[in-house]
Amino acid sequence: MYPRNTLDVSQVLKRILSIPTFITFVIVSGIIVILVTGFDIDMAKVMSIIFEAGPVPYILAFLTHYLSFVFRGLRWKYLVGTVNHHKQPSSFEYVKLIFLSNFINSASLFRIGDLYKVYAFNRKYAKGFTNLLGTLITERLLDCVMLAILVGVFGQVLLQTANKEIQMIVVFPIILLGILLLAFIAVIKIKKIPKFPLLTNLIHKAKEGAQIPKKNIVPAFLMSILAWVCEIVRVYFIASALQFDLEFAHTSILSLVHAMLTLVPTPGGIGAVESGVAGLGTLLFNMTPENSIALILLDRSITYLSVLLIGGFVFIWEIIDINKKSNE
Repeated sequence: MYPRNTLDVSQVLKRILSIPTFITFVIVSGIIVILVTGFDIDMAKVMSIIFEAGPVPYILAFLTHYLSFVFRGLRWKYLVGTVNHHKQPSSFEYVKLIFLSNFINSASLFRIGDLYKVYAFNRKYAKGFTNLLGTLITERLLDCVMLAILVGVFGQVLLQTANKEIQMIVVFPIILLGILLLAFIAVIKIKKIPKFPLLTNLIHKAKEGAQIPKKNIVPAFLMSILAWVCEIVRVYFIASALQFDLEFAHTSILSLVHAMLTLVPTPGGIGAVESGVAGLGTLLFNMTPENSIALILLDRSITYLSVLLIGGFVFIWEIIDINKKSNE
């Protein structure tokens, strides 16, 4: 048995490097192979396109992606609000936990990284696990609002096609936003559940966490805008690195589809993101299959592979830090 206030590295890694996760990787890899062979893609040509990518736009795409973690971390700081603790968390602490949650989501099933950042923050600063869960509802709500706005701005590109599946991309964020709004309203409105005092108490704490302090509403929304602008600009830089003749509206749609497909409960949305974005580029924007695959692979080298590599080191550092603070 491990002490109550420590977090064992091996136990956490066991959840990430699990058999179900490994099986998922194998299945998804098979889907990607089928996708590539089904489109009769010349992988040698794909790799040639990637290796000829311009280094400067690629580096800018890399920096832009990691800048988005800064904005998302600051947004979460505004959502969490005041922390009644002898040591106040720095802005870097919020950014680090946002990055680590993305890393864990990229390495495990069912987006458990979102729960991890809540767990780790509560362990360090005793904000209250259920209270912090409420901030996740508001976080997702803000993301869906931004998705709905951006799809509304660029959605006319999607409506130009007769493909019903592609047109559904316009509807998806609106449906998701509606569901989250109902959940948000339910949490806010429910005051008491007869005969279930424990559940009532949990909902009350989640309600407190879901409510943004009034002075933080505008900064939190501004951070959401900046984070989503980073998502769009990253894909634009990737297309520029590959010297593809894509309009800004096109790269915007590709980035939004990428973001939506990461919600699929595979590690980092792997499989869904690659097939969805590559298929969209080929069917809607008249890109060659090789160009579409090159675009998504180069983008995923930043949004997936780099996060796994860098995140692994940061994750071990974070676990050691949690254990150190828990034992003080």
